[in-house]
Amino acid sequence: MLIAECIIDIAMGRRKGNSVHAAREIADRTYGKVLPTIQVDPNINALEILAGLLGCSVEDLPPPDDD
Repeated sequence: MLIAECIIDIAMGRRKGNSVHAAREIADRTYGKVLPTIQVDPNINALEILAGLLGCSVEDLPPPDDD
């Protein structure tokens, strides 16, 4: 509880410290951390996207299973 009060005091400017960092800590604990986003071009096929995420070429991916 004491740590939370100190972070709030810093965020409000009532105590020395990095107020932006303190506010971010409060937001992360209250609302959850922001998830990273991935920009996807709809003109690229799924195998190219998967290869890009894995850091390989499309030719390096195993062939798909035909169920």
